[in-house]
Amino acid sequence: RGGDWDIYVMDVDGSNVRRLTDEPGRDFQPAWSPDGTKLAFHSGSTFTGSSDIYIMDVDGDNLQKLTGDAGRNRSPVWSPDGIRIAFASDRDGDSNIYVMDAGGGGVERVTDDSGRDFRPTWSPDGEHLAFHSYRDGNYAIYVIDTDGRNIKQLTDSTGWSFQPAWSPDGAWIVYTTETDNRTIDLMILNVITGVSTPLKTGEHLYLDPAWSPDGRKLAMSLSKGGNPEIYVMDIASRSLTQLTNSGS
Repeated sequence: RGGDWDIYVMDVDGSNVRRLTDEPGRDFQPAWSPDGTKLAFHSGSTFTGSSDIYIMDVDGDNLQKLTGDAGRNRSPVWSPDGIRIAFASDRDGDSNIYVMDAGGGGVERVTDDSGRDFRPTWSPDGEHLAFHSYRDGNYAIYVIDTDGRNIKQLTDSTGWSFQPAWSPDGAWIVYTTETDNRTIDLMILNVITGVSTPLKTGEHLYLDPAWSPDGRKLAMSLSKGGNPEIYVMDIASRSLTQLTNSGS
């Protein structure tokens, strides 16, 4: 909507839509701070292909740029205590997972692999990061300690598994998986048992799942053959409620 990719917020019932950014670049993947006062996102240049991490107040004020290298810095997500931000970056050639201070600086590399690591998500205790990676020749979900130790592959399927999101109670990881017929299904993984079960399947594209703070609902982008829209799913009933009808 509006011609550019910008950041918007709305009430949980889909009303009161407000535009927070209005720049010629492409603004993506907003992430709430734990205290609900700020948003992190990445913004990319149409011309250079580079992108950087920004934070701002939830009304769009006090925009602050956190990264400034020539690479693509993407997918920021706040630590549960709000002190750090994890993100993916190809600043050193390959896309890996990094952590930095929430105000910028103090950058530490968590993964070091040529397998294209993306989309980190924190465990609620702040001790682990889940992400998706192509390191085994197929996109799968992995988990690693925040100090870069004890990496473990969590999914192993014929389709691509990506976009993990850790539940607030730490028991589950929701992710999306692309099947052979080019649909994208929504899956949920039990962190203890390692067993994955489908939440939503069919001839649709389920993308970018995000948990509500109470762990009872998931927000997501859903395309039913046309433009993607924002939906909320009640996990217990698996019923979907459409929040946007933007046509863009």
